[in-house]
Amino acid sequence: MRTKIVLLSLVIIFGIFASPLFAVEERQAHLEFLNTPCINGNTIELREICEVKSEDPYFLEVLRSITVTSTPVPGKEKTITKFEVLASLKKAGFSAWDVKFTGKVRTKFSFNSQEISSENIIASAKEYILNESGYDKENIIFEILNHPHDLLVPKGRTYFEVYPLSSSAMVGNVFLSVNVIVDKKIIETVPVTIKVRAFKDVLVSRKTLTRGQTIRSSHFEMRRREITRCRKEIIENFDDISKMVPKRSIRSQQIISADMFEYPDLIKKGEIVKIILKSGSLTITTKGIALNNGRHGDMIRIKNIDTKRIINAVVAGKSSARLSI
Repeated sequence: MRTKIVLLSLVIIFGIFASPLFAVEERQAHLEFLNTPCINGNTIELREICEVKSEDPYFLEVLRSITVTSTPVPGKEKTITKFEVLASLKKAGFSAWDVKFTGKVRTKFSFNSQEISSENIIASAKEYILNESGYDKENIIFEILNHPHDLLVPKGRTYFEVYPLSSSAMVGNVFLSVNVIVDKKIIETVPVTIKVRAFKDVLVSRKTLTRGQTIRSSHFEMRRREITRCRKEIIENFDDISKMVPKRSIRSQQIISADMFEYPDLIKKGEIVKIILKSGSLTITTKGIALNNGRHGDMIRIKNIDTKRIINAVVAGKSSARLSI
Protein backbone atom coordinates (compact mmCIF):
# COMPACT_ATOMS: atom_id res chain seq x y z
CA MET A 1 0.00 0.00 0.00
CA ARG A 2 2.79 2.31 0.93
CA THR A 3 4.53 1.57 -2.36
CA LYS A 4 1.39 2.42 -4.36
CA ILE A 5 1.08 5.76 -2.57
CA VAL A 6 4.71 6.65 -3.42
CA LEU A 7 4.25 5.69 -7.06
CA LEU A 8 1.06 7.71 -7.28
CA SER A 9 2.82 10.76 -5.81
CA LEU A 10 5.64 10.48 -8.34
CA VAL A 11 3.15 10.32 -11.19
CA ILE A 12 1.36 13.45 -9.95
CA ILE A 13 4.64 15.37 -9.46
CA PHE A 14 5.88 14.32 -12.87
CA GLY A 15 2.60 15.38 -14.42
CA ILE A 16 2.75 18.80 -12.76
CA PHE A 17 6.34 19.63 -13.67
CA ALA A 18 6.94 17.62 -16.82
CA SER A 19 3.94 18.97 -18.75
CA PRO A 20 5.18 22.59 -18.79
CA LEU A 21 8.60 21.43 -19.85
CA PHE A 22 7.18 19.60 -22.80
CA ALA A 23 4.84 22.49 -23.50
CA VAL A 24 7.69 25.01 -23.53
CA GLU A 25 9.66 22.85 -25.91
CA GLU A 26 6.60 22.40 -28.11
CA ARG A 27 5.75 26.10 -28.33
CA GLN A 28 9.29 27.51 -28.70
CA ALA A 29 9.48 29.64 -31.88
CA HIS A 30 12.39 30.09 -34.27
CA LEU A 31 13.04 33.62 -35.49
CA GLU A 32 15.19 34.74 -38.42
CA PHE A 33 15.54 38.36 -39.59
CA LEU A 34 14.40 39.05 -43.15
CA ASN A 35 16.96 40.45 -45.60
CA THR A 36 14.55 43.01 -47.08
CA PRO A 37 11.71 43.77 -44.65
CA CYS A 38 8.49 45.12 -46.16
CA ILE A 39 7.03 47.89 -43.98
CA ASN A 40 3.50 49.10 -44.63
CA GLY A 41 2.03 50.73 -41.52
CA ASN A 42 2.93 53.18 -38.78
CA THR A 43 4.08 50.38 -36.45
CA ILE A 44 6.24 47.35 -37.16
CA GLU A 45 5.05 43.87 -36.23
CA LEU A 46 7.39 40.94 -35.72
CA ARG A 47 6.08 39.28 -38.91
CA GLU A 48 7.34 42.25 -40.99
CA ILE A 49 10.97 41.94 -39.96
CA CYS A 50 11.33 38.24 -39.02
CA GLU A 51 10.38 34.86 -40.37
CA VAL A 52 8.60 33.19 -37.44
CA LYS A 53 8.24 29.39 -37.15
CA SER A 54 6.50 27.37 -34.42
CA GLU A 55 4.67 24.06 -34.08
CA ASP A 56 1.95 25.80 -32.05
CA PRO A 57 -0.30 27.72 -34.50
CA TYR A 58 -1.88 29.88 -31.79
CA PHE A 59 1.51 30.77 -30.31
CA LEU A 60 2.79 31.44 -33.82
CA GLU A 61 0.01 33.92 -34.61
CA VAL A 62 0.40 35.73 -31.28
CA LEU A 63 4.14 36.14 -31.80
CA ARG A 64 3.78 37.33 -35.38
CA SER A 65 1.39 40.09 -34.26
CA ILE A 66 3.59 41.53 -31.51
CA THR A 67 4.50 45.20 -32.14
CA VAL A 68 8.28 45.67 -32.03
CA THR A 69 8.78 49.39 -32.79
CA SER A 70 7.42 52.37 -34.68
CA THR A 71 8.00 53.01 -38.37
CA PRO A 72 10.91 55.36 -39.21
CA VAL A 73 10.36 58.67 -40.96
CA PRO A 74 9.98 58.09 -44.73
CA GLY A 75 13.37 57.99 -46.35
CA LYS A 76 15.19 57.32 -43.08
CA GLU A 77 16.79 54.00 -42.20
CA LYS A 78 16.25 52.09 -38.94
CA THR A 79 18.14 49.14 -37.49
CA ILE A 80 16.52 46.48 -35.27
CA THR A 81 18.58 43.94 -33.27
CA LYS A 82 17.51 40.72 -31.59
CA PHE A 83 17.79 42.42 -28.20
CA GLU A 84 15.09 44.93 -29.15
CA VAL A 85 12.90 42.04 -30.31
CA LEU A 86 13.47 40.20 -27.00
CA ALA A 87 12.56 43.37 -25.09
CA SER A 88 9.29 43.59 -27.05
CA LEU A 89 8.52 39.93 -26.33
CA LYS A 90 9.16 40.45 -22.63
CA LYS A 91 6.83 43.45 -22.65
CA ALA A 92 4.17 41.21 -24.22
CA GLY A 93 4.58 38.61 -21.46
CA PHE A 94 7.00 36.18 -23.09
CA SER A 95 10.54 35.23 -22.08
CA ALA A 96 13.78 34.67 -23.95
CA TRP A 97 13.20 30.91 -23.56
CA ASP A 98 10.16 31.15 -25.80
CA VAL A 99 12.18 32.00 -28.93
CA LYS A 100 15.43 31.05 -30.60
CA PHE A 101 17.21 33.23 -33.16
CA THR A 102 18.90 31.80 -36.24
CA GLY A 103 20.94 33.59 -38.89
CA LYS A 104 21.85 37.28 -38.55
CA VAL A 105 21.16 39.20 -35.35
CA ARG A 106 19.97 42.48 -36.85
CA THR A 107 18.22 43.96 -39.87
CA LYS A 108 18.02 47.42 -41.49
CA PHE A 109 15.00 48.83 -43.28
CA SER A 110 13.23 52.01 -44.35
CA PHE A 111 9.65 53.02 -45.05
CA ASN A 112 8.26 54.12 -48.43
CA SER A 113 11.67 55.22 -49.68
CA GLN A 114 13.83 55.33 -52.78
CA GLU A 115 17.60 55.33 -53.10
CA ILE A 116 19.46 58.32 -54.55
CA SER A 117 22.92 57.23 -55.59
CA SER A 118 25.96 59.42 -55.01
CA GLU A 119 26.63 59.24 -58.76
CA ASN A 120 23.34 61.01 -59.47
CA ILE A 121 24.26 63.78 -57.04
CA ILE A 122 27.72 64.16 -58.58
CA ALA A 123 26.28 64.13 -62.11
CA SER A 124 24.02 67.07 -61.27
CA ALA A 125 27.01 68.99 -59.88
CA LYS A 126 29.07 68.29 -63.02
CA GLU A 127 26.22 69.40 -65.29
CA TYR A 128 25.95 72.67 -63.35
CA ILE A 129 29.70 73.31 -63.73
CA LEU A 130 29.57 72.64 -67.47
CA ASN A 131 26.62 75.00 -67.95
CA GLU A 132 28.16 77.79 -65.88
CA SER A 133 31.72 77.52 -67.19
CA GLY A 134 30.81 77.29 -70.88
CA TYR A 135 33.42 74.55 -71.45
CA ASP A 136 32.79 71.39 -73.43
CA LYS A 137 33.02 68.21 -71.39
CA GLU A 138 35.91 67.12 -73.61
CA ASN A 139 37.95 70.05 -72.27
CA ILE A 140 37.31 69.45 -68.57
CA ILE A 141 38.63 66.87 -66.12
CA PHE A 142 36.67 66.38 -62.87
CA GLU A 143 38.18 65.10 -59.62
CA ILE A 144 35.74 64.52 -56.75
CA LEU A 145 37.33 65.75 -53.51
CA ASN A 146 34.50 64.80 -51.13
CA HIS A 147 32.42 61.86 -52.32
CA PRO A 148 28.81 62.04 -51.01
CA HIS A 149 26.99 58.98 -49.66
CA ASP A 150 23.99 57.24 -51.21
CA LEU A 151 20.74 58.57 -49.77
CA LEU A 152 17.37 57.07 -48.85
CA VAL A 153 14.61 59.61 -49.46
CA PRO A 154 10.81 59.43 -49.61
CA LYS A 155 9.31 58.22 -52.86
CA GLY A 156 8.11 60.94 -55.18
CA ARG A 157 9.14 63.25 -58.03
CA THR A 158 12.82 63.82 -57.39
CA TYR A 159 15.16 66.45 -58.83
CA PHE A 160 18.26 68.43 -57.84
CA GLU A 161 19.05 72.12 -57.39
CA VAL A 162 22.72 73.12 -57.37
CA TYR A 163 24.11 76.32 -55.87
CA PRO A 164 27.71 77.61 -55.72
CA LEU A 165 29.12 78.25 -52.24
CA SER A 166 31.49 80.92 -53.54
CA SER A 167 31.57 83.48 -56.35
CA SER A 168 34.78 82.12 -57.89
CA ALA A 169 35.00 80.79 -61.45
CA MET A 170 34.04 77.19 -62.22
CA VAL A 171 37.68 76.03 -62.34
CA GLY A 172 40.08 74.85 -59.65
CA ASN A 173 38.40 73.73 -56.42
CA VAL A 174 34.67 74.32 -56.88
CA PHE A 175 32.43 74.22 -53.79
CA LEU A 176 28.78 73.42 -54.45
CA SER A 177 25.63 72.66 -52.49
CA VAL A 178 23.18 70.14 -53.97
CA ASN A 179 19.59 70.20 -52.72
CA VAL A 180 17.79 66.86 -53.12
CA ILE A 181 14.14 67.77 -53.66
CA VAL A 182 11.21 65.35 -53.50
CA ASP A 183 7.76 66.64 -54.46
CA LYS A 184 8.94 70.28 -54.17
CA LYS A 185 10.34 69.75 -50.65
CA ILE A 186 14.07 69.87 -49.81
CA ILE A 187 14.89 66.53 -48.17
CA GLU A 188 18.69 66.70 -48.03
CA THR A 189 21.37 69.31 -48.72
CA VAL A 190 24.61 67.69 -49.82
CA PRO A 191 27.95 69.58 -50.03
CA VAL A 192 30.07 68.59 -53.02
CA THR A 193 33.63 69.73 -53.73
CA ILE A 194 35.03 69.08 -57.20
CA LYS A 195 38.47 69.93 -58.54
CA VAL A 196 37.97 71.14 -62.11
CA ARG A 197 40.88 71.14 -64.55
CA ALA A 198 40.11 73.11 -67.72
CA PHE A 199 41.86 72.90 -71.09
CA LYS A 200 41.60 75.16 -74.13
CA ASP A 201 43.21 75.95 -77.50
CA VAL A 202 45.10 79.17 -76.84
CA LEU A 203 47.75 81.35 -78.43
CA VAL A 204 51.34 80.69 -77.31
CA SER A 205 54.59 82.30 -78.42
CA ARG A 206 56.86 80.27 -80.67
CA LYS A 207 59.96 82.07 -79.42
CA THR A 208 61.02 84.61 -76.83
CA LEU A 209 59.64 88.10 -77.53
CA THR A 210 61.18 91.29 -76.17
CA ARG A 211 59.50 94.39 -74.81
CA GLY A 212 58.25 96.77 -77.53
CA GLN A 213 59.07 94.31 -80.32
CA THR A 214 57.00 94.46 -83.50
CA ILE A 215 55.06 91.20 -83.67
CA ARG A 216 53.86 89.04 -86.57
CA SER A 217 51.49 86.10 -86.74
CA SER A 218 54.44 83.76 -87.40
CA HIS A 219 55.65 84.50 -83.85
CA PHE A 220 52.66 82.57 -82.44
CA GLU A 221 50.83 79.25 -82.73
CA MET A 222 47.71 77.61 -81.28
CA ARG A 223 48.21 74.93 -78.62
CA ARG A 224 45.93 73.05 -76.22
CA ARG A 225 46.94 74.06 -72.71
CA GLU A 226 45.58 73.68 -69.20
CA ILE A 227 44.18 77.04 -68.11
CA THR A 228 42.96 76.07 -64.63
CA ARG A 229 45.23 78.57 -62.89
CA CYS A 230 45.01 81.31 -65.50
CA ARG A 231 43.19 84.31 -64.07
CA LYS A 232 43.95 86.74 -66.91
CA GLU A 233 42.12 87.27 -70.20
CA ILE A 234 43.60 84.62 -72.49
CA ILE A 235 44.14 85.47 -76.17
CA GLU A 236 42.74 82.98 -78.70
CA ASN A 237 43.17 85.00 -81.89
CA PHE A 238 46.25 86.88 -83.14
CA ASP A 239 44.05 89.63 -84.58
CA ASP A 240 43.28 90.74 -81.03
CA ILE A 241 46.93 91.79 -80.49
CA SER A 242 48.13 92.34 -84.06
CA LYS A 243 48.48 96.13 -83.60
CA MET A 244 50.12 95.87 -80.18
CA VAL A 245 53.59 95.27 -78.77
CA PRO A 246 54.77 93.28 -75.73
CA LYS A 247 54.87 95.20 -72.43
CA ARG A 248 57.62 92.89 -71.21
CA SER A 249 59.66 89.90 -72.30
CA ILE A 250 57.55 86.82 -73.17
CA ARG A 251 59.01 83.30 -72.92
CA SER A 252 58.79 80.70 -75.65
CA GLN A 253 55.61 78.57 -75.39
CA GLN A 254 54.12 80.93 -72.79
CA ILE A 255 50.32 81.30 -72.87
CA ILE A 256 49.45 84.73 -74.23
CA SER A 257 47.16 86.95 -72.17
CA ALA A 258 45.85 90.43 -72.89
CA ASP A 259 47.78 92.08 -70.03
CA MET A 260 51.08 91.19 -71.75
CA PHE A 261 50.51 93.69 -74.57
CA GLU A 262 49.89 97.37 -75.10
CA TYR A 263 49.46 99.67 -78.04
CA PRO A 264 52.76 101.31 -79.12
CA ASP A 265 53.25 105.07 -79.10
CA LEU A 266 52.10 106.28 -82.50
CA ILE A 267 53.18 109.81 -81.74
CA LYS A 268 56.40 110.83 -79.95
CA LYS A 269 56.85 114.05 -78.02
CA GLY A 270 58.42 116.73 -80.16
CA GLU A 271 57.62 115.20 -83.54
CA ILE A 272 55.59 116.96 -86.21
CA VAL A 273 52.13 115.45 -86.63
CA LYS A 274 49.30 115.93 -89.08
CA ILE A 275 46.15 117.35 -87.51
CA ILE A 276 42.93 116.32 -89.22
CA LEU A 277 39.68 118.20 -88.80
CA LYS A 278 36.49 116.76 -90.26
CA SER A 279 33.19 118.59 -90.40
CA GLY A 280 30.56 116.83 -92.51
CA SER A 281 32.03 116.35 -95.99
CA LEU A 282 34.72 118.98 -95.32
CA THR A 283 38.24 117.83 -94.29
CA ILE A 284 40.92 120.27 -93.19
CA THR A 285 44.50 119.30 -92.40
CA THR A 286 47.28 121.24 -90.75
CA LYS A 287 50.48 120.51 -88.84
CA GLY A 288 51.52 120.74 -85.26
CA ILE A 289 54.18 119.72 -82.74
CA ALA A 290 53.31 116.95 -80.27
CA LEU A 291 53.82 118.02 -76.65
CA ASN A 292 53.59 114.44 -75.26
CA ASN A 293 53.63 110.83 -76.39
CA GLY A 294 50.39 109.13 -77.41
CA ARG A 295 49.02 105.68 -78.24
CA HIS A 296 46.02 104.92 -80.40
CA GLY A 297 42.96 106.62 -78.93
CA ASP A 298 44.90 108.77 -76.46
CA MET A 299 44.13 112.45 -76.07
CA ILE A 300 47.36 114.49 -76.49
CA ARG A 301 48.33 118.19 -76.57
CA ILE A 302 49.56 119.60 -79.88
CA LYS A 303 50.91 123.07 -80.68
CA ASN A 304 49.59 124.33 -84.02
CA ILE A 305 52.58 125.47 -86.12
CA ASP A 306 50.61 128.20 -87.93
CA THR A 307 48.56 129.71 -85.10
CA LYS A 308 50.85 128.71 -82.18
CA ARG A 309 47.73 127.69 -80.29
CA ILE A 310 47.79 124.54 -78.13
CA ILE A 311 44.95 122.17 -78.87
CA ASN A 312 43.83 118.71 -77.70
CA ALA A 313 43.49 115.97 -80.32
CA VAL A 314 42.97 112.19 -80.37
CA VAL A 315 45.75 109.96 -81.74
CA ALA A 316 44.35 108.41 -84.95
CA GLY A 317 47.42 106.71 -86.43
CA LYS A 318 51.13 107.00 -86.99
CA SER A 319 52.04 110.72 -86.67
CA SER A 320 48.40 111.80 -87.09
CA ALA A 321 45.75 113.09 -84.74
CA ARG A 322 42.05 113.86 -85.11
CA LEU A 323 40.43 117.08 -83.95
CA SER A 324 36.74 117.09 -83.14
CA ILE A 325 34.45 120.14 -83.14
